[in-house]
Amino acid sequence: MAHAKLFVGLTLEKATTLSRLISGFRQRFDPKFDSNPDPHIALFAPFEIDLKDFDRLKEVLTDECESFFHGGAKEQISFTKLQTMSSKKDQILFLKPMFHTDLIYAADSLLDITKSYFRKDFKFKPNSSQLMPIGRFYDAESLESGIQYFSHQFKSQKSCDVDSLVLYMKKGKHWVAVESLYEFSDEQEHLLQEKLLCL
Repeated sequence: MAHAKLFVGLTLEKATTLSRLISGFRQRFDPKFDSNPDPHIALFAPFEIDLKDFDRLKEVLTDECESFFHGGAKEQISFTKLQTMSSKKDQILFLKPMFHTDLIYAADSLLDITKSYFRKDFKFKPNSSQLMPIGRFYDAESLESGIQYFSHQFKSQKSCDVDSLVLYMKKGKHWVAVESLYEFSDEQEHLLQEKLLCL
């Protein structure tokens, strides 16, 4: 039976200074930038479902996001430090995020929902922590140069507004955004219109 590999992620507000810094850095140092240019980070590890269940799952996840965040304040995410990880091909530079309380609870709730849709033979492997890859380097010298370049500007900008919650699907070698689950900007616009109607 056909299956889909997915993850639920959040995207950063594009207009913020930190988001522009991350995008500019990735465009320069991340070969995967062109396949997915929007700054994003997974809420939990990827999972697999039977493809026939995809439409139902996205509906349930959308409903959960709307009920969880409707009427609330705009969410923010903070980044605490840079972190590196070595693979066989390269060295990857990450930003380590700190999810605020509502996002932690939302991630737990969304994960519980997805678990009921896992393929029968799928073994979920939770990550010890979620990380945002921002660059890939092929030698120690270029990695050190990248760290110094980013760190200099990162000191003053460590928080960013969350733009949306998105469902991503693995297509070939790339992760592709396939469904918007919740738009925080739409919620803020809705609240503004309600306030104007009350004037």
